[in-house]
Amino acid sequence: HSLGAEHYNQKIGTFGKAAFFSFSRDKVISSVYGGMVVTNDDNLAKGIKEFQEETDYPSRFWIFQQLLHPILMNFLILPTYKILLGKIILILCQWFRILSKAVHWKEKRGKKPSYFPKRMPNALALLSLNQFKKLEKFHNHRRKLAAFYYNELKISSFEVPKTLSSKSLDFGGRKHSFLRFTIKHPAAHKIIKKAWQRNILIGDWYTTPIAPADTKLNKVKYKIGSCPKAEKLA
Repeated sequence: HSLGAEHYNQKIGTFGKAAFFSFSRDKVISSVYGGMVVTNDDNLAKGIKEFQEETDYPSRFWIFQQLLHPILMNFLILPTYKILLGKIILILCQWFRILSKAVHWKEKRGKKPSYFPKRMPNALALLSLNQFKKLEKFHNHRRKLAAFYYNELKISSFEVPKTLSSKSLDFGGRKHSFLRFTIKHPAAHKIIKKAWQRNILIGDWYTTPIAPADTKLNKVKYKIGSCPKAEKLA
């Protein structure tokens, strides 16, 4: 979730023996689905390799379904989103399983979808590799936007990250890579509603310690009170 971020000149994800990266549709780089694991431990690497070799690829239909996502989103759904048509097309595409959803309903019930675990298919790996080549471009864009949000909101009634520099180059000596730029406001839900009416898609997705909000906490073995800080912030 913080691909490219640094903590005092050391890349986030290089502090331990292993790190994993999500390439979902809403991450720093995207292949719609999938991810990657890396390790500097030979024993872990051997186990990971054995697991990979025992795992099958997803079906061709599922791969095609994911490849349709950037095509339909960029050329049909997003261009018509403001006039309601895009929203209708998105719902219909998901309803008829032309496009997949980011989270399967089984995951919200503590179950595993049939397409997990699978090897990452080459077609999706190519998408992530192409995005990886643009990583610095993406970071510069994110930091530019973070600086804009910070400078515009720091003297308002919004609460913004306190140690972010005005040029958005570092975060108290740490190089950030915001997956989300987080702000706080007492009237957050009213602001979100107004923004959506103007097709500004901000949101407060994390209103529960286990997201999304319709996840059955008991089904995923979460006990209320086990993460009090997460529950308070949610």
